[in-house]
Amino acid sequence: MDFNELWENTKNTAASIWERIVDFFEENRRNAIIVAALIVVILVSLIVLICVSSQPKNKNGNLKPELILSEEMMVPEGPELHNEYKVSREPKDSWSDKEADEWFSVPSNKDVESLGKANDGLITEILGAAP
Repeated sequence: MDFNELWENTKNTAASIWERIVDFFEENRRNAIIVAALIVVILVSLIVLICVSSQPKNKNGNLKPELILSEEMMVPEGPELHNEYKVSREPKDSWSDKEADEWFSVPSNKDVESLGKANDGLITEILGAAP
């Protein structure tokens, strides 16, 4: 198919569509007027929207007010760390007796019992009413 045939087919299709539109307008005047009015209203609305959105914005309307400080900003004081508190330490394969005494504390029987009760409560909560 060459260009001339394609052009002729396009012209014939466009002419056919145009004839259908003209026939519709001639046969259904009332419906045609309603359709034409709707098309005009839509086009006018689009033109108004484009004109309104293309207008320049108010220069002062889009700017945030400038922050003017009366005093210099200060960083709040945080919780103080004790000299004995260590944020991190280097891990070792084994501890000396001195380090073990420093870092490890033997829990009391009361602590072990309360931990056991807390664990039993968690297990009961997880299992719920399971048989």
